[in-house]
Amino acid sequence: MKCQIKQRKRGKMTKVEIIKANNLITEEINTEKKLKKVCAYARVSTDSEEQLTSYSSQIKYYTEKINSNPAWKFVGIYADEGISGTQVKHRTEFQRMVNDALNGKIDIIITKSISRFARNVVDTLNNVRELREHNVDVYFEKENIHTIDTESEMFLGLCSMFAQAESESISQNVKLGLKSKMKRGEFVGNVKCYGYNWNKQTKELEINEEQAEVVRKIFNWYADGLGTRIIANKLKEQGFKTEKGNEFRSNQVGNIIKNEKYVGDYLGQKTYVVSPLTHKRNINFGEKEKYYVKDHHIPIISREVWNKCQELLNK
Repeated sequence: MKCQIKQRKRGKMTKVEIIKANNLITEEINTEKKLKKVCAYARVSTDSEEQLTSYSSQIKYYTEKINSNPAWKFVGIYADEGISGTQVKHRTEFQRMVNDALNGKIDIIITKSISRFARNVVDTLNNVRELREHNVDVYFEKENIHTIDTESEMFLGLCSMFAQAESESISQNVKLGLKSKMKRGEFVGNVKCYGYNWNKQTKELEINEEQAEVVRKIFNWYADGLGTRIIANKLKEQGFKTEKGNEFRSNQVGNIIKNEKYVGDYLGQKTYVVSPLTHKRNINFGEKEKYYVKDHHIPIISREVWNKCQELLNK
């Protein structure tokens, strides 16, 4: 459709003819319309049974949704299970999906929401822009946003900021919950410890006698004046191995001697997460509170041997 606009120019009327857009994608003009190659991305953030059920439901839902559209060709489901969404570099399926899209295997990516895609604003926008440059559309169902439309970027940025803020808020709530557990003397984080077995039912450490024998040798030798390197060599000579089946190294021996769990005590928050976005973890040299519980569980070594070893360690 054409229309004309009259414009006055230097005392004269100039006719400007406007040719309206036909809303057709250039590459499809005069060619057979191709089916869009469509995939879905699903993710659950924890490994709980409830979330894993949600994970399975997402796969079933998107498989049926894509196959039911006659204009779409089902490419597959890309799904990361039990992985945090704040950084995409740790999500192997996400990275594989992006690479496939950039290589022309995907035209449309469907995902439940921006928070499922990524809770980091920078990661979200960078990935969306790169995909859009390759004519790949990401559709966020909850927000009803198609990223192929450049006008959606401002709204997408705002939504991503809210999603990131939500993630940081959740992280803060988790920290408060963990702090409360440590104040109550409950284990937080990795409870695995050479010399002990973790009982999931009672949530307590139980002595592993075979490994505890090695722990007692280490403390007794150290109390007798042997260094960590000599102790590691003696363990090697006697055929003792770590839990992973490797030979003991001097630094591992030193870590055992420093570990308060062997005397039955528990120290909470030895390390802390700097940022929920980077997940960087630092050793706590006093920047954060620590929580020490004496006589927390069954000890492997006596208090007397422990104190003597700590005195030697400090010297």
